[in-house]
Amino acid sequence: MAGLWQIGEFFPRDLHSPAVRESLFVDRINWFIYCNDRGSVLRKKHRLVRRIAYQAAKIGIQRRIPKSRLTCRPWADPPEADRLEKLSESVGDSPAPNSFSLIDFHQPLSRFRLTDKYPQKRAFITGAGSGLGLAFARALAADGWSLGITDINEQSLEASAAALRAIGGTPVPYVFDVANYAEFQKAVKDFTERNGGIDIGINNAGIGCGGLLDEVSIEEFRKTIETNLMGVANGCHLFVPIMKKQDQGYILNVASAAAFLTAPRMSAYSASKAGVVALSECIRGELADSNIVVSILAPSYVRTNIGKETIGAESDKKYSCMLVDESRISAEEVAHDALKLMANGNLYIMLPRKARILWRLKRTMPEKYWRLVKKAAESEVERLSAKITHPDKP
Repeated sequence: MAGLWQIGEFFPRDLHSPAVRESLFVDRINWFIYCNDRGSVLRKKHRLVRRIAYQAAKIGIQRRIPKSRLTCRPWADPPEADRLEKLSESVGDSPAPNSFSLIDFHQPLSRFRLTDKYPQKRAFITGAGSGLGLAFARALAADGWSLGITDINEQSLEASAAALRAIGGTPVPYVFDVANYAEFQKAVKDFTERNGGIDIGINNAGIGCGGLLDEVSIEEFRKTIETNLMGVANGCHLFVPIMKKQDQGYILNVASAAAFLTAPRMSAYSASKAGVVALSECIRGELADSNIVVSILAPSYVRTNIGKETIGAESDKKYSCMLVDESRISAEEVAHDALKLMANGNLYIMLPRKARILWRLKRTMPEKYWRLVKKAAESEVERLSAKITHPDKP
């Protein structure tokens, strides 16, 4: 096993033809990177492959393999990516060990294949004041993207912008409600004039709403629909014409597992997110002949601030906060995995694995499914109520 870390020994050095040696070397780098890409979602089970891909990239820089020879770009954890970037800069024009006298490999390695697909690196993200939107912004800022970030909370948005600038990002903050089309249009126009277009639009802004249908006021129901559904519709309506002019683009609409789980006490929220799914599916078909990709991100509970911003019944606000706090999935994990999977251009991005299983279960056994969900929801309400009543009990 120890020999696997000495990745240089995998590549033959004694072949007579330098061209043959070069070809074999590049083929093996591409194979390792391909394995890494295919296994990146289950990262814990693929540490060895990721390590091999990192070492292959390192040797590729040292030997000046031109980036045009690589069919895909290696991904590494942020510390590893930073080390690769410094190594790439340090090699420069100086002689490299075991060099094949190839074109210099100057460009730092990108963390996401999307960066290679959209080299101008322009993204517009709604709801980036905290949570998942901020996680998307952090990941893209670390890869050198120009960002337009929005939120309804000015204080949170300014804090996010400061955090992004601290890691080298260049965010442009816009404070407005995504349900307000005129304000949304003004922000998109300003960002487009500054950067010449938008490569990725992420419609992430949303609010939570919980409670039985007759416990939620019609005003709260309407607000949930306007923010979660109309906010996404506004974003798509503004992004599509820009991307058509560019002849390329990517729209990611953030829905939720609640769009298909449809558990009791979530009628307003589930209806709004199910609308996002239907809207995205329609737009995907409309843009099928264009070079514009539309995807749906449907995560389950993620550790964000959405629980604190939930409207509706008071009891359900507490339930929402508790469920979010108990989640094992961080916003950073979801953002990273989503950006990796977006490179495949899939319509549905379901995270984590449990959400995909429940989605398939509902499609396979719809009648049995809702009965199971009803029982599970009632059991969960009892558990959370008991936890609120007796917080000292484990």
